[in-house]
Amino acid sequence: MQLLGATGSLLFAAFTVIVGLGGIMLILSFFLKNRLVLVLVTLGIVSGIALLVINSQQSTFEEAYFDVTDEDVILHEARLTVNDVSDLVPERIMYLNIEDEETLEALSNDFMGIELREDNLRNRASEEYRLTFRVSYTVREGLRERHDMHLFVDDTHINSDVVSPPFAHLRTIEALINDESLDWVMEEDG
Repeated sequence: MQLLGATGSLLFAAFTVIVGLGGIMLILSFFLKNRLVLVLVTLGIVSGIALLVINSQQSTFEEAYFDVTDEDVILHEARLTVNDVSDLVPERIMYLNIEDEETLEALSNDFMGIELREDNLRNRASEEYRLTFRVSYTVREGLRERHDMHLFVDDTHINSDVVSPPFAHLRTIEALINDESLDWVMEEDG
C-alpha cells in the first residue's frame, strides 16, 4: 500500500512536470522563434524551479521542531524509550527518565544542527527509539508554555524526515543504552 502511494505521488509529480514544461515552452514559443534558445531557456527555468523545490524540502532540526530561538527553549527532562521493532507493532522493552542537565545537553546537542529532508517515499522512523523532551519557551513576556515533544528516532530518520548525516544523532542515545550503571525501567513480560 505504501509503495502504491509513493508510486502515485511520483506519477503525479512526473505528470505535473511534463505539463508544466509544455506550458512553459508554449508561452516562450511566442517570444523566442529559435528552437535551440527556446529549449535552453526552458531547461534553465525548469532547473531553477527544481533547485527551489529541493531547497524548500531541506531544513535543520531547529527549523523543523522549534518555532522560537534556541536560547529561549528550556529543556526540563526527557524520557528515552527503547522498543523491539522486530514485529509489526513496536513493543516497549525499557525506558529511562533523564533529568541530569549534562545528559540533557548532550542529547540536545546531538540533534542541533543536523540537516533534515522530507522523505518523499513517506517512510517513517522505525520507532526503535522514542525520545520525549519536556520543553518550555516564552509565549509572551511573563508567560512560558510547556509541552512534550515526541520524536521517533532510528539511524536514518527522525519522525518522517531523513537525517543527514545518518547515525550522528544517536551518539548519546547509544551511550545511554550501553551504560549499565543507569536506572533503566524494564518492561515486565506479559
